[in-house]
Amino acid sequence: MLYNLVKWAVSPVNIIFPIPLIPLIVGLVAGGFHEVWKPIVLTFMFYPAINLWNHVNDAEDDFKAGKDNPFVDKKTRTIAILLTIFLYLLSGFYAYSFGGVMCAMFYLFVLIATFLYSDNKLTRIRLKRHYLGEITVYSISIPSYILMSYTLIKPLDEMAIKLSILFYPLLISTLFVKDLKDISADKSAGLKTLGVVFDPVYLVKVFVLLIFAYFILLAILFYNTWFNLAILPVIGAIIGVFEFRNSRWEITKRTIKYYLTIFYSAFLSLGIFLIIATLHRIVS
Repeated sequence: MLYNLVKWAVSPVNIIFPIPLIPLIVGLVAGGFHEVWKPIVLTFMFYPAINLWNHVNDAEDDFKAGKDNPFVDKKTRTIAILLTIFLYLLSGFYAYSFGGVMCAMFYLFVLIATFLYSDNKLTRIRLKRHYLGEITVYSISIPSYILMSYTLIKPLDEMAIKLSILFYPLLISTLFVKDLKDISADKSAGLKTLGVVFDPVYLVKVFVLLIFAYFILLAILFYNTWFNLAILPVIGAIIGVFEFRNSRWEITKRTIKYYLTIFYSAFLSLGIFLIIATLHRIVS
């Protein structure tokens, strides 16, 4: 049971958790080495609760679709819910203790949005059932998470706003392609997710546009700074798009490498951004 709780608490893997690339960058930019741990600790308390609540509420749909979900079992589900409540309370107390009212406010924005995204037990709103709900939740929770992490260390300022704007298209881009592999299951469960409602080719194009929006914002928001070096991997993204276009934008076993080229170009850009933030703190 413990294995299942840990396994599902860290799923899906992304660049916020359990790979804390975004909180590392925010922590370094906001406070430096002596405070970079604060958003990482908060993320590692808060994000497992978000994931567990989502998986617990997915249990019924997953069962209908024939997908594995340990929270179909009542005992496992009860323990997961209790752990989720504990982590919600612990992370909320942590956010308020270190970041004060402003940080706690952004924490609540993320909590409410992600809770309603998944909830099939209390309010039964379950925003993830419709693509408009998905987009709304991501549009609230992504900038709120960045601002929450930043104000955990430092009062809200221009840099906090810049980071929340910069990372929004990058982080929401995955929403448009994450469910492409689950279209049949989503249809059978009666969901109106992006993959069910829209053509996969259209969703891939939106994903690409959002990745390029990230690079464009990086060029504009951090003009004439060393952070502009993080634009260099856009070359790989351009190559990936060119090859994708020649393959009519379809994701197949043959073309998946083009999608990965675009994705890892953005990932490499974040790595360069992190290195520059680290070097800036060393010399300052």
